[in-house]
Amino acid sequence: MTTKYSKKKKPECPIGHHQDNIIPIIYGEPTGQTMDKAQAGLVHLGGCVFTVIAPKYFCKIHKKEF
Repeated sequence: MTTKYSKKKKPECPIGHHQDNIIPIIYGEPTGQTMDKAQAGLVHLGGCVFTVIAPKYFCKIHKKEF
């Protein structure tokens, strides 16, 4: 399962900076393509179980999910 995020919404880190270092969190068993994106730093793997309150984004600077 891959979660899609709106390209119009610009996420903001709770600590205050904007989208340059913020990537989406992908849930579910990753495909080969998803693993390639994760290794390139384009997505963050969030695990196999998705919940309603699961975070949507990951800040690469602060290493925080939100």
